[in-house]
Amino acid sequence: MTQRTSAVPMSLTSTRLPLLTVASRSSLRALLGFTTACAVAAVLSAAQIYLRQRLADQRPEPLSLLWLNLVAWAPWVPMAWAVSVFGREFPANRANAPRHIAAALLAATAYLHYLAAFRLVTHGEELTLGGLQHAFWVEVGDFFLVCLLLYGVLLALGPRILGARTLALRPRSNPPAAPVEPEVPSPRLEIRSRGSTRFVDVADVDWISADGSYVRLHVGERWLLMRGSLTELARRLAAQGFVRIHRSSLVNRERVVAERPLAKGDAEIELRDGTVLRRSRRYRFPDAE
Repeated sequence: MTQRTSAVPMSLTSTRLPLLTVASRSSLRALLGFTTACAVAAVLSAAQIYLRQRLADQRPEPLSLLWLNLVAWAPWVPMAWAVSVFGREFPANRANAPRHIAAALLAATAYLHYLAAFRLVTHGEELTLGGLQHAFWVEVGDFFLVCLLLYGVLLALGPRILGARTLALRPRSNPPAAPVEPEVPSPRLEIRSRGSTRFVDVADVDWISADGSYVRLHVGERWLLMRGSLTELARRLAAQGFVRIHRSSLVNRERVVAERPLAKGDAEIELRDGTVLRRSRRYRFPDAE
């Protein structure tokens, strides 16, 4: 469930700019990756056409074929970006299926209109269903299915390539109605064990997990057992910034640096020290963009 890397101590205020910087670099890498993938696809497509024409005793122009295929594949760079962002905001699951079906049909239709216009400009043909143009419309049908397939591939891989979405550590512009004020606990948790009592500052706790009739307080590289239920502790620590992300875990919001969407509405929550926790779709992390 968890995976730890070297700790990176950093205050909440100082993480805002680095988070945006990391997100920008991740976005730039994703854009370069999409561009490279489209360029490779164009080169392979041009090579295939070149070999086919050579086998047919024709004399194709390699540079012309390469240019035509680069222009034909160019729209997939922004489309790949758009599908990835859309898939990150609306993960692929049953609830979002209507959105993605409509988006896939829209993307395929838009690309085929571009392809038809491109064909008209480069070949000077009227796009009719008769005569020599009939073969082109057969290709259009094939391309439509290819577009739907590409949308599915981008929906599955794009959000991960794009990277984790950063969390907004600021109040919402239109906050909901204020709930009933929860009980404000002591800033320290009391742990009793074998006749002794130990106190732990709430601010030092990274996250909390359920452990039978106990809860496990994860503090840096160590953990402590405290008798009690996770539900009761979630109510008590709500005012201290602890958020429930799973039926068996709470997380300190100040330790969270990123959220990565997974299938079926679940997500991964990454903490500042590298710990990765699973967020159930039943629990929404506040202030996630």
